[in-house]
Amino acid sequence: MFKFFDLKDTGYVDFGLFSRVAEKMGMYFPPEELQQLFFEYDSNQQGVLDYKELAKIIFGDQQQRA
Repeated sequence: MFKFFDLKDTGYVDFGLFSRVAEKMGMYFPPEELQQLFFEYDSNQQGVLDYKELAKIIFGDQQQRA
């Protein structure tokens, strides 16, 4: 699934790529909500999502559920 988002094979997903792929997947949010979601999961605040950060968006935070 991460490779679906990481179209450039860089190991991370920036906000522009995240928003384009989210739209293709049918995830329609107002831009400010999508940006809030992105930065909420950008735990190291680098402006990109790595595999673990993106997995939390897609699958939820499994540690919080345990």
